[in-house]
Amino acid sequence: MTKPLPMDEQKKSVIWREWERGTPKANIARVIDKPPATVFSYLQYHGGIRPRHRFRRTDALSLEEREEISHGENPANSGRFLHQDQRIDTIEQALSQAEELAPDAATLKKATKVQRNLARYSGLKPTV
Repeated sequence: MTKPLPMDEQKKSVIWREWERGTPKANIARVIDKPPATVFSYLQYHGGIRPRHRFRRTDALSLEEREEISHGENPANSGRFLHQDQRIDTIEQALSQAEELAPDAATLKKATKVQRNLARYSGLKPTV
């Protein structure tokens, strides 16, 4: 059995327009050519209130920047990062504090993860 296609924005806007006019769910379902349960579930999920239009903040990272960071491709080139030396100093300070305050193995494990990440992004050798 094939999975039904998700609703496109046009069908969603028809649902909300007709719902706000007071049209019954079964009639809305006929208009968009979907089962009535789909309309019911969609409206129930949103509590019968049209969700606000979502948009990304203007200062948010772009898709290309997020991909570059997630793949570890030269993260220091992004203008949104601190200068590389500042970033390393901050991480090293956090690492030294973690080692001083590491009363249990879980904290030590987290500290070694920080060291590995530091090595990956700065080109330094891990100390652990």
